[in-house]
Amino acid sequence: MLLKEVIEKYQAEALKTHSPGYFNTFLIYFADRPVTRQNVNAWLVDGISDRLEKKYKAETLYTKLCLIKAAYNYCEQCGEFPQEENPFFRFVLPPQLRQALRRKRNAEYKPVEIDHDVIESFLLFYMNATREDKYLQDIALLAYYTGMRLAEIVSLRWESVKTDWIYIKSPKERSPRRVALDESALKVLLSIPQNPKSEYVFFEPDDPSRHVSTKNTSLLIRRYWHRFKKGKSYITCDFTFKTLRAAYIQKSQTNGHSIEAIKKQVGHKSVYITDFAYNGSASTRTIEDFTQNPKNEFIARIASTLRQEISLEDLRCLDLNKFVLKVKEFILSQKIESVSVVPETGLIKEI
Repeated sequence: MLLKEVIEKYQAEALKTHSPGYFNTFLIYFADRPVTRQNVNAWLVDGISDRLEKKYKAETLYTKLCLIKAAYNYCEQCGEFPQEENPFFRFVLPPQLRQALRRKRNAEYKPVEIDHDVIESFLLFYMNATREDKYLQDIALLAYYTGMRLAEIVSLRWESVKTDWIYIKSPKERSPRRVALDESALKVLLSIPQNPKSEYVFFEPDDPSRHVSTKNTSLLIRRYWHRFKKGKSYITCDFTFKTLRAAYIQKSQTNGHSIEAIKKQVGHKSVYITDFAYNGSASTRTIEDFTQNPKNEFIARIASTLRQEISLEDLRCLDLNKFVLKVKEFILSQKIESVSVVPETGLIKEI
């Protein structure tokens, strides 16, 4: 099978829908080459050495490799070709990529130090005074008030906005999530005029059917920041769009919101990333400090129980009521006072 046929079959039948950009690098590189183990290794080495058409991080290369590997393994299970012809059968990562991934795992998260007074002065006063591109200020303020990613904001549709919630489905997440809007975020959204020719909140003036560019938006906001910072020696922190996301997390923690709620709001994969990577005290903490927190340890143990009880094979025949009883028994056996089980519903609530 050709590479394009493998991708199309995987996308259509395995219900693993990804944007075309996930596979573009493979389609370009292997356009005139057969997909063999040697050529895949050559592609990885070229990517690490910056010899591809686009520069990739080692983690991105590994993600793309896992994706194409899953596509070939799926087609092999469907009987499209024998196991021996699968280029990823007994595939071993090249040593350069193994070293890069090891460096990533061993690297410690650095705290994001943010001066909220400076950020708010930049967003509310400086960008408001210039008014050259008002949509840039609205995008930055939404990130500061909601913690959404830049790609999620620029591709936001009006149909996704429901009263004081936003329902979004990001390519980074398997399922949609719900983002809460406070009064400040609602005020920003209500100030944006709707265009009947466009379904997007932020659209290109020349072509309303397209949303604004992620890359250009990030670049223009950074230009505003450099103008704002010029001549101000007291500003020592750097600024990227991710700074606004980190500022939202730190601000929410300061206001007393739970880590679990913030994790759901910003769409992180784990509580550890939310608490450790973005918290200002991360430089003085370790992963052991985080896991030894009684509440976090309790959540991890429940998650471990769920993984033991549920597998893909028996998911369809799972007795949900019986499983809920098991989880309740497990929770009550831990004798932790920070949580309780509501007998009527079986839900867990904080005291």
